[in-house]
Amino acid sequence: MLYTRKGDSGKTAVFGCDQRISKSSAIAEALGTLDEINSFLGVCKVLAHQTKVECGKLKVEEIINAVQQNLFIVQAELAGADKIIIKENSCIGSHSVIMPGVTIGKNSVIGAFSFVNKDIPDDVIAYGVPVKIKKIKPINQA
Repeated sequence: MLYTRKGDSGKTAVFGCDQRISKSSAIAEALGTLDEINSFLGVCKVLAHQTKVECGKLKVEEIINAVQQNLFIVQAELAGADKIIIKENSCIGSHSVIMPGVTIGKNSVIGAFSFVNKDIPDDVIAYGVPVKIKKIKPINQA
């Protein structure tokens, strides 16, 4: 065990904020609860994968993954991170991670399993870890 003799005075820091907040504050409680929900959903996702549970034509593990991604975004925003903006007609591939503050441009496609850590312009396909952009001709142009 590591003992520094300083303690933390019952306070903690949140993303992008120089101030420390009480560990008993509503924000700290909400962040902890969201983290526990996401952990539980991870167990559910593994079980759904092992048992190959489906809901209609959708795999339950994919539905749970989408919920987890949304919860990650909620946690990041609650902790003070910038919002993610996904513009009209854009598609995000499954299991992709989009970092806070990123904007996905109109008519753009993000490939599955991508890590998006920068803004994506309109009318492109982007994929990879980290994401790389490949320009394409917009669909609506002749």
